[in-house]
Amino acid sequence: MLKVEKVSHGNFSAFAIYTTMSRKLGMGIYLYTDGRGMIDTASRTARRALTSILPELKSLEHVYITHHHEDHIGGAALLKRELGVEIFAPPQSMPLFAEEKGFELQLYRVLIWGRAEPFEAQPLPDEWEFGGMHMRTVPAFGHAFDQHVFFADEAGYLFSADLVLLPRTYHMMADEDLAAHVRSLKRVAELPIKRIFCAHRGASEPDLIFKKLDFYKEVAQRVKSLYKPGMSMGTLARKIAGRVKMADVITLWHYSRLHLMRKMVELLENEELFSELFDY
Repeated sequence: MLKVEKVSHGNFSAFAIYTTMSRKLGMGIYLYTDGRGMIDTASRTARRALTSILPELKSLEHVYITHHHEDHIGGAALLKRELGVEIFAPPQSMPLFAEEKGFELQLYRVLIWGRAEPFEAQPLPDEWEFGGMHMRTVPAFGHAFDQHVFFADEAGYLFSADLVLLPRTYHMMADEDLAAHVRSLKRVAELPIKRIFCAHRGASEPDLIFKKLDFYKEVAQRVKSLYKPGMSMGTLARKIAGRVKMADVITLWHYSRLHLMRKMVELLENEELFSELFDY
């Protein structure tokens, strides 16, 4: 059963949507709102929770989508229909939102998050206001081809979407771009961040960005020392990430340790790129 908890952060609030199990894992869905604007819209499977907070969102005018994944856009059509909000989204993925069937989803994603209803959107603005803060839209590709994060320069607040999530996890989706992800982490790490507001973990300290970069560097060094031509990704994953995990099995290896190993090996074969990303 989904539960909703409201957490105040001064000029804006977070609605945390979670189950008992996800709470124990330190994960959930966090919707950040200042009353007039909101960042992301949760999943379609969280519709009942989102509906329950509609009275508190009656003044909502704008929604800002970070990327096209179904757990971020699932409530967009509902909010547009019920509240008449204007939705801003990454231009790279806007055509996907209007399609009746949307984009391809693996079965586990349909079961966990649901398939979003189509909706109309406008391109994300470069700059906007949120909670009395001047916000800047920053490209952060890698986890998704269209992901953007939002940064409040004066406050030092980073609304990080899925840029960091768990700083140490060997799992990665098949279509993630590791090189782009590392570049995005490095670019964002140069911002004067004082607080991170994650889409699934809530408020966190800014060192999470560096922990994620350090983790990737650690894995890259281990891959470089252990990988031999002809070695299977399964063998390499066992040496570095341990035994097969439940997430590998239930996602039919779409969200798997194998993809991080494969992408690391592909980068290793490009010495110049590998050095650029991990020799620092």
